[in-house]
Amino acid sequence: MYLPLLRHEFQYGIGLALRKETLKRRGAIRSAYVRRPGPVLNATDMAELGRLIQRLEERLAALR
Repeated sequence: MYLPLLRHEFQYGIGLALRKETLKRRGAIRSAYVRRPGPVLNATDMAELGRLIQRLEERLAALR
């Protein structure tokens, strides 16, 4: 259930930015900013992350 999101976050190159954005969306941190020369997520990356998080939330809701 969590594996697709975990695999997505462990991508080489953009993994740090993905993990920070996930933590920001979950309310654990205020900013997902990554210092230079760190990776920057584009609109496609953000949309894909959103789909994975939504899919996970739907599956967790179905178990309740």
